[in-house]
Amino acid sequence: MVRRRAFGLLALILMLTLFCGMIVPAQAAGITSKTPKINAAKSTYLDGRVVLKWGKVSGATGYEVYRAASKAGKYVKFATVKTNTLKKAATGAYYYKVRAVKGKQKSKFSAPVLVFAATAVIKEVGFSSVGYVGTYGMLASVNVSNKSKKDMQFLGGYAQKATVYLIDRKTNKPVNSTYMMLNTNNDPYGISISDGITVKAGKSQTLWYHVMEYTLWTQYNSDRDSYYFILSMPFYPGKGTDELITMSITASQIKAQSSVPSVAK
Repeated sequence: MVRRRAFGLLALILMLTLFCGMIVPAQAAGITSKTPKINAAKSTYLDGRVVLKWGKVSGATGYEVYRAASKAGKYVKFATVKTNTLKKAATGAYYYKVRAVKGKQKSKFSAPVLVFAATAVIKEVGFSSVGYVGTYGMLASVNVSNKSKKDMQFLGGYAQKATVYLIDRKTNKPVNSTYMMLNTNNDPYGISISDGITVKAGKSQTLWYHVMEYTLWTQYNSDRDSYYFILSMPFYPGKGTDELITMSITASQIKAQSSVPSVAK
């Protein structure tokens, strides 16, 4: 009987040893198989700093942020942080990616996100019945400041897939929106369909946008203290670039930043 109990105890210990051997490697793997994801909608250039936000990785004690001048370029470590948010002074246009760390363990890198150092502020908004015959719309004067080393090519006329959002000041959520067109001849009362306007690297320039939507203006004008505008303005990052980048410049009467905020989605 004693021998049988001893044998049973030995078998139990052996089973526990094997079981622990199976789960220990999984524990040791830790964060190495995980991949953080950068929130592109909340990653931006704001007040002279690049702002990145990503999902937390369970078990991570910190994060390493790398950046490169091109998507497939050489990435260099830009910062190390303990939280899932980065705010650091920067200029230029860079692709950023992040990985989680825990001791010597490192996770996989996130997909890269482009942050373009540029700001835009709505200087003036108004209503005009001038332009195409019989049309009414809103005019917006926007000052774009390009703080990068790449030109920004804004498309003109109907080719410019820009959007204006009317935002409720209390909720900071859009209550109305519509497309708008860039006045490429830089005439606030005229609309010209051409190649667009280029804001040179390191320069600032005023752009005029014409919004062919009467209701947007009347709603804003009925109670200006209750609303403000955000303009989303996509652009090509430099000459010879065939693909429009997914990020947009956002010009606002409240703040200026270089990507469309989640509130405008």
